[in-house]
Amino acid sequence: MTSINILDNTFLGVAGTSTSSFFGGIYYTSTAEAKGTWRITGNTMSGVSYAIYVYGSSYTTSLDSIFIENNVINTTYYGLYPRYAKYQKVHGNTINATGTATPITICTTLYGVDVTKQHHKCRNRIWFLHLYLST
Repeated sequence: MTSINILDNTFLGVAGTSTSSFFGGIYYTSTAEAKGTWRITGNTMSGVSYAIYVYGSSYTTSLDSIFIENNVINTTYYGLYPRYAKYQKVHGNTINATGTATPITICTTLYGVDVTKQHHKCRNRIWFLHLYLST
């Protein structure tokens, strides 16, 4: 999958209190590795367990960039979970999380991470951002 744009949509899920990935808003994990540039911008998600989960297999061969910007998310588990993109930009999202997972988990980048202007309201979490980076 290359150069994906998911812009200005409304996702209404039925996750309840579930943490199952079956109730994900945007949930991509596949043997066909995520590639290119993904833009996920201006969406509204409610009733989802994973709002945005995009899984590449390696930070050297997967996505060039992923931009997750200006989304409004009500989730029962994970908010944003981009994994293995060379560059990740997370700006201006509002995340209301009722579950026990971290609202933003960013895993392993090659060129960098840019996270600004996030708004979080979490019921069961101590931290709001989890960076998992390797060298």
